[in-house]
Amino acid sequence: EQEEAEERSRREQQERERQEREESIKKEKERQEVLVKDGLRLRLKEAERDKERQRESAALEMKHRLEHERLVEAQLDFEKQKQQWAEQQRLDKEAKAKEEKETRKRQEKEAREKKAKEALERKESERREKEEKKAKAKKAAAIVVENDHGKAHVEARPKYWQEDARSNWLNKQLFEVPKGSDEHKEVDAILEQDAEAIRARPNPWGFVPFVHCFDVLRLERIQNPMLYACYMALKSSKIKASQDPKEIYAVHGSTADTLDNIASGGFNRSYNGKNATMYGKGAYFAKPGNYSYACQPAYAQPHIDGTQKMILSRVLEGERTIGNQNTIEPPYINAALKLRYDSTGDPQNTIVVTYKDQQAYPAYLVTFRPRPGVSSMQQYALPKPVVAPSGMSLQQRLSAAAPWSSQPPAIHAALARVWANVHKPAATGGGAVAGASRGGGGGGG
Repeated sequence: EQEEAEERSRREQQERERQEREESIKKEKERQEVLVKDGLRLRLKEAERDKERQRESAALEMKHRLEHERLVEAQLDFEKQKQQWAEQQRLDKEAKAKEEKETRKRQEKEAREKKAKEALERKESERREKEEKKAKAKKAAAIVVENDHGKAHVEARPKYWQEDARSNWLNKQLFEVPKGSDEHKEVDAILEQDAEAIRARPNPWGFVPFVHCFDVLRLERIQNPMLYACYMALKSSKIKASQDPKEIYAVHGSTADTLDNIASGGFNRSYNGKNATMYGKGAYFAKPGNYSYACQPAYAQPHIDGTQKMILSRVLEGERTIGNQNTIEPPYINAALKLRYDSTGDPQNTIVVTYKDQQAYPAYLVTFRPRPGVSSMQQYALPKPVVAPSGMSLQQRLSAAAPWSSQPPAIHAALARVWANVHKPAATGGGAVAGASRGGGGGGG
C-alpha cells in the first residue's frame, strides 16, 4: 500500500510536471504569437512610413523640377534682356560717338576762330604796349617793377615753407628736409653746380680737383619770417630802383653756436674780423664754385663727432667791386648821385662781402662730414706734371692760375717762395702772395 501510495504520488508529481510543461509551452507559444503580431504591426508601420517618405520625396522632386524650370525660364528672359540692353548700349554709344564727333568738329572750329581772334587781340595788345612803352620812355626812365609789385615781393613766401611759418613771426624754426625730396634734390643741384664750376675752373698748374670732398648728413630749412621780410624788402627796393640785385647762393661756415645765432638774428656785421677782413669789414660768403673754402676747419669748426656745419644763404650781390681791409662800406659808383656798390670781394671773384644785415638770408643749415682720406682744407690733389705752353712766362702762369685762396696752405708757401725768387725785391713778392692767401681765408669765413 505504501508502494502504491508512493507510485500514485510519483504519477501525480509527473502529471503536475507535464501540465506545468504544457502550460509553459503554451505561454511561450502565446508569447511568440504576440511577438509575431507586434513585428507584423511594426513592419506595416515601417512600410507605411516608407510609402509616406516616397510620396514626400516625389512631391519635393516635383517641386525642385518646377523651381528649376522657373529658374531656366528666368535665365532665358535675363539673357534676352541682356542682349536687348547690349544692343541698346551699342546704339547709344554710336549715337554718342556721332554726337561727340560733331561736337568736336564744332569745338575745333570754335577754337580755330577763338585762336585767330586771340592772335589778333594779342597783336593789337602788343602794338598798344609798344606804343605805351614808347610814350613812357619819352616821359621818364623805365621802372622795372610797379609800386604795388614791391609789396608782393615783401610778402612772397618761399616754395617749401611750412604753412605755420607766419604764426612764429619773430622766431626762427628749423625743419629737416627729407633726403630724396624735391627740395633736397634742388639743394643737391646747387652743390652740383658748385662742383661743375670747380671742374671748369682754369688750372694751368695741373692740380686735380676734389669735386665732392664732403658728404651732406643733414639738411635743415631755416624759416625766419622776419629776416625773410627784411631781405625781400631790400630786394624789392633794388628792383623798383631799376637795379639788378644779382641774387646768388653762397655759403658761410662757422661754429654751431654762431650759425644758430645767424639763423635767429641774421648776419651781424658787428662780428666782422673774427676770421679775416682782407676785403672789407662785413659778412663774408664763398661764392658758387668755391663752397669748399667755407668747409675748412678754420671756419666751419668740427664738432666732437667730426661733423661740421655751414649755412647756404641767398645773397644779394648786386654791383660788386674789389675791397680792402679798410673798407667799412662799399665805395661810390657815382659820388654825385651818392650811389655806392652793393658788395666787395677779392680779385679772383671767389668771395662776396656784404655790408647790410638784410642783404643775406640764411636759407639752409647744412651738417656735413669730410669724406675719409680727404681733409676739408684740401681743394686739390697732388700736382701732376704739366707742359708749359710755349711763350708763357712763369708770371703769366701764376696770374692765370686758379685763385690763391683755392690752394692748400702748403701750396701757398711753395708759390710764395717761387714768386720771391722770380721777382725782386723778395719782400714785395712774398707779401703779395701772403696777402692773397690771407684774403682767400677770409672769404671762406
